Amino acid sequence: MNQTIESKNKALVLEAFDTLFNKRDYIAAERYWSPDYIQHSAHIEPGREGLFNLIKSLPSTLRYEPGTIVAEGDFVIVHGRFSGFGAPVNWIAADILRIQDGMLVEHWDVIQDEATEEQSKSKAPMFGNKLSETGNAATATVETSRKRGNMNNKNERELTGKVALVTGGSRGIGAAIAKASGCGRSGCGHHIRERYRCGRIGPQGY
Repeated sequence: MNQTIESKNKALVLEAFDTLFNKRDYIAAERYWSPDYIQHSAHIEPGREGLFNLIKSLPSTLRYEPGTIVAEGDFVIVHGRFSGFGAPVNWIAADILRIQDGMLVEHWDVIQDEATEEQSKSKAPMFGNKLSETGNAATATVETSRKRGNMNNKNERELTGKVALVTGGSRGIGAAIAKASGCGRSGCGHHIRERYRCGRIGPQGY
């Protein structure tokens, strides 16, 4: 496969991610994601609809920033940062995608919480050229909305429950909570929600 095709695949992935994560244009995003999309990520439900439904459930402040991107054959790997989705810290992710007939057909990911300068042993940024000053920018968005009166208590509990459930994908929080609570369901929203509310889920809370 020549370099021209690989360059097109990289451009395709960047356009797809911007369309879905930043523009939230679900109709346009269908042009990039195959209806037979195979999802390997542990924190996203199966298929294209599983991914789209996850994004629909997140705050409008969600932002994706791409960084290094490489391609070989039908595969593209992009290193990027997810922020503004309501969790206590940003995510640094390596997303691995398989391209077929000009569409994204399969996905894997590797995710880490973005460390602050205080937390980082290497003292080198995990993404970009500057260390994160705080891991709480996304949480601040939720707090700001609450203070402005745009979110009642019920909606806030539902939002933090969804955020905690998503965060569980990076370190198995959902499974750990279910085990500790005696619940057999790793994605039990009640237990995730209650522990998030009392501060037992967070960068050092598990």
